[in-house]
Amino acid sequence: MNNVSDVYPEECAIVTYESISDEATGRSIPAVTILTSGDVFSLSRIPVPNSEVYRQKAHSAGRKVYRRFLNLVDLLRPAYGAISVEWPLESPPDLAKDPRSKALRNLYISKSHFDSRTIVKIRSLYAQAYIEELEGGLYASTMREFNPKGVEVDFGDSGTEVARLISRLIP
Repeated sequence: MNNVSDVYPEECAIVTYESISDEATGRSIPAVTILTSGDVFSLSRIPVPNSEVYRQKAHSAGRKVYRRFLNLVDLLRPAYGAISVEWPLESPPDLAKDPRSKALRNLYISKSHFDSRTIVKIRSLYAQAYIEELEGGLYASTMREFNPKGVEVDFGDSGTEVARLISRLIP
């Protein structure tokens, strides 16, 4: 589906379908992403005039995004999902081709789509991050704005290994 979207000005939100690669087309691997704009979250991290104002805005926006994301995950029951700043979430076939994803810093994985060994491995890759056990899966967050405890960790190269584990979902 291309160009399917709706705008919700009262929420400052645009709901749309993201395009996927030809390799992922027709494969049943449900995912959900909240793709945020980087301006609010980036300005809160650099020394600029009024940076405290930006931090407060990022904190407020991040909490709304976090709650909405958990609600979407609960309603849609995807195999995996992410809250991402500016980076689209790749499909498993795309992650298999290039595992250098920047979209996996705030990740949900489903217990019904991943075996327990994979979940344990992913949990270990997010060991210093905020981890939340959900009814249907696991949420791990490395960005302070997208978790209730404000945990911020450098994700480093762990995203590549997480991407490889997600790429195993290829049917």
